Amino acid sequence: MAEPLTATVTLLFCDLVESTALASGIGDAAADALRHDVFDVLRAEVTAHRGTEVKNLGDGLMVSFTSNNDAVRTACGMQQAIDVLARKRQLPLALRIGLSVGEATFEDDDWFGTPVVEASRLCSAASSGQVLAADVVRVLLGSRCEVTLTPVGELQLKGLTDPLAACEVQWAPLAVRTIQLPLPRAFSIAPRFSLAGRDDEYEQVQLAWKDAVAGTRRAVLVAGEPGVGKTRLAAELGRAVDFDGDFVLLGRCDDGLGVPFQPFVETLAHVVGHAPADQLETLLGPAAGELCRLVPELAQRLPGLQPTASDPETERYLLFEAIAGWLEAQSQIAPTLLVLDDLHWAAEPTLHMLRHVLGSDRNMRLLVIGTYRDTEIDRTHPLGALLAHLRRAEGVDRIALRGLDGEGVRDLLERASGQELTEQSRELAVALHAETGGNPFFAIEVLVSLAERRAIYQDADGVWRSDVSIEEVGIPEGVKEVVGQRLSALPGACDAVLHGAAVAGQDFELDVIVAVTGDTEEQVIDALEAARVAGLLDELGGAPVRYRFAHALVQQTLLDEIPTARRLRFHRSHAETIERLRAAHLDRYRAALARHWYEAGTEPARALAASVAAADRALSQFADREALQWLTQAADLFDDADASATTRIDVMTMTGEALRRIGDPTHREVLLEAGRLAERSGDGPRMATAALANGRGWQSDITGIDTERVAALETALAALGDADANARALLLIRLAVENIYEPDPSRRLALADEALATARAHNDPYTVANVLSSRHNVLLSHETIDQRRDDNLELARLADELGDPNLRFYARGYGCFWRYQSCDLEGARAQNREGAEISRTLAQPQFEWIATWEEAALLRLAGDLQGSAELVERSREIGAEAGIPDAEFFHALMRAVALVDYCDPATLPEARALAPPRHRTIRASA
Repeated sequence: MAEPLTATVTLLFCDLVESTALASGIGDAAADALRHDVFDVLRAEVTAHRGTEVKNLGDGLMVSFTSNNDAVRTACGMQQAIDVLARKRQLPLALRIGLSVGEATFEDDDWFGTPVVEASRLCSAASSGQVLAADVVRVLLGSRCEVTLTPVGELQLKGLTDPLAACEVQWAPLAVRTIQLPLPRAFSIAPRFSLAGRDDEYEQVQLAWKDAVAGTRRAVLVAGEPGVGKTRLAAELGRAVDFDGDFVLLGRCDDGLGVPFQPFVETLAHVVGHAPADQLETLLGPAAGELCRLVPELAQRLPGLQPTASDPETERYLLFEAIAGWLEAQSQIAPTLLVLDDLHWAAEPTLHMLRHVLGSDRNMRLLVIGTYRDTEIDRTHPLGALLAHLRRAEGVDRIALRGLDGEGVRDLLERASGQELTEQSRELAVALHAETGGNPFFAIEVLVSLAERRAIYQDADGVWRSDVSIEEVGIPEGVKEVVGQRLSALPGACDAVLHGAAVAGQDFELDVIVAVTGDTEEQVIDALEAARVAGLLDELGGAPVRYRFAHALVQQTLLDEIPTARRLRFHRSHAETIERLRAAHLDRYRAALARHWYEAGTEPARALAASVAAADRALSQFADREALQWLTQAADLFDDADASATTRIDVMTMTGEALRRIGDPTHREVLLEAGRLAERSGDGPRMATAALANGRGWQSDITGIDTERVAALETALAALGDADANARALLLIRLAVENIYEPDPSRRLALADEALATARAHNDPYTVANVLSSRHNVLLSHETIDQRRDDNLELARLADELGDPNLRFYARGYGCFWRYQSCDLEGARAQNREGAEISRTLAQPQFEWIATWEEAALLRLAGDLQGSAELVERSREIGAEAGIPDAEFFHALMRAVALVDYCDPATLPEARALAPPRHRTIRASA
């Protein structure tokens, strides 16, 4: 035994006021979670100020310090932390603290002596929120303490013969930030057990968070099997971040829905729903209008906001930039933790948006935690490509969670009981580890299941015990078995409610389940509450009230129990209920409706209509691959639904549009076939739609005329007549562009003039601007510089008035070209700089490619041949990486011109060989 140590020490005692009454008011589970939070914040202050915890007093701590100043600062920090916790949890939490200093003896891991008694008695004498200290603490500090200590006179304290001169330590609550966001409901729900066996992983996410707070954007990707604790790790950090007053956002991906940008929609809706209207624009950043695409309610809270109308690709990048701008603006107000859960179920647009955010050079105090099941990711999975890309990215860490080891399972049991394990408890821990592989979810569910069956129990001291041997306890062999046992322990009335909820999805809405089951709201709430108390689902609140299964394995276990016929009836009932209850907001339920009607299998016509609507919604949100999935589902239903010709044409046209957007060359034939079907039906408008979707702002084939596309345009023009002036003007200019390689220019020039006249007659500025933009490609000759100048100046004015970034870019690009041909180098450079700036804002590879080779041409004209050659190669790299079909053509053309510029006759044969066939006009005299 060590010899007793005598030293001068400062002792602190703290005690939570009325803790017993508080615990009885909020229930045992919530009280356990609250006690965990209280001790976390108290111990954080002790650690921060170099204190040493002597012992836990049940409702408080005894702490020793070698420094008076550290002790006083700890006392103030504890009071501020408890005040913050009280405001966050909206609970009447209060702390009292006593301090004293003097000579004491340390023996058997405890302090003894007069200052111990004084500090303890001062703590008991303090009122709620008060810090009392022996006056000697104030005297010894003198002027070395920034905290004010006010004498309160002599106090007669229990156990002390003489009165004690005392003082009060003054402290002030921390300032509350003007913009507050509540902790997401899923994270605010008290966990059943504290985090165990994850000290190293938690330290890693804490360090990443500290970097984010300091101004370095970070990301941590957490992988692991179902139930291993990925979300729990993120939630633990989320609660700590929220306690410190910083922002926490949570978005999840759901299995089977494929909702575009789902986790970003959820996090943005959280901000829009809770931030004060007068501070919302500050939080969302300068491009808040673009965010209305994801959360339409934003336009209701901030009237006048609206997204920019442009081509789909430009609108997509504007939305991505708006998301990055929002996260930048919000994280400048307070550091932000963004948790994206279950990324293995993310729709592809969600992953593109995440890549954009993580690749942005914006100044963000942001930590992104993404969780996913690595057991479901292979090289063909969309998330696999993102993970491969992020391997090269800075500031992205990875955590691979595996099952707890034997020590981790013992730690889990100790934290669950709050006691050291007995020999029998240690045997239980070994058995749990062996049967569950250390999977925390499985281990906890087994533990709770055994307790419900009374195979094990906690004694009066909280220690896990059993009256039978571990072999007789009977640990379930699989997680579905244990979840099934847990579900079987619920009242029988819960079955129908939970089965109906499982068909709805991992998240579900109360009023929908009430309608689907046909039970009263009270009966459904009782059933859901029983499952919630059992830890099988969480109540998320909101309006309408939402719930979420505690784990996907719970939902899957329930689904596996439902007979096929009954499951089909549930799907039909869900579809009908959603159409009735959500009639005013059906857009946000399109994917769910398409899934339910398709799975119901009884109404192919309704399933077809729902699938087309879901595809249309996905296209409007730039989720092109998700749209293709719904369109494939729609095509599968054609025969069963006896689909009309117009529906078949529309599905085929939408499919071609989606294929074109993702760069699939098969879009050409799909759209040509859609046009042929429309022609056989005599449907001019649909012929026009298919023909216009099958092209771009310049010729489709840069090496020649695509005769089939030309025929489709001509047929559509003849069928459309004068029914739609805007469509007619666009068809005319597209036809002119597609015929750019006709030897006789008169026809395409006449078409271009007719297109502009038709657009002007209808006076739609957007159509006029698009015609002017495409006309530039028709008028490419030195003789038309004046005409192109006038057209371009009008285009630039209209593009700026419309605010369309796509048209604004092309106005600068074409403006650079005619100025270049006019030898107005300064004007051309200015246009190129403006175009490059727009390109950087939109982050579109095609725009960067154009701006780069235009700059290369300007450098060549200025005589910087080396600089021009380097940019020519750079443009080729950009084009190749982005899959731009014209990149090789332009590279060959500009390399050929560059070789001529060197004026070495030896290079002329090489230049002629390099030049594309229709541009082999290089001569020795060049």
